[in-house]
Amino acid sequence: MRKLKTSRQPEILDAALAIADERGLDALSMRAVAERVGVTPMALYGYFRNKDELLDGLVGRLLAELAPAGPGGSWQERLTAVAQATRRVARSILRSSRCCSSAPR
Repeated sequence: MRKLKTSRQPEILDAALAIADERGLDALSMRAVAERVGVTPMALYGYFRNKDELLDGLVGRLLAELAPAGPGGSWQERLTAVAQATRRVARSILRSSRCCSSAPR
């Protein structure tokens, strides 16, 4: 299995997250991300093997936001921090999917 480049992965994930936020996950494609980053679609495959891997990177990015900042504080304070982060991430995901869904409600 070939080794993937990592130097621009954060930038690519930022672009993918911006597209998902603006237009929803249905609009997220390797072509759209490449256009946002300013590279050819094939260039993205040096960083992510496929769209599923890109989506996994987005999930990892969102899950990283759930991790508490540090080991300090009581367990109640750490749990509160995780709960608040979970709510923030869930609201951003719901906002993206709601504004871009074409399904009737």
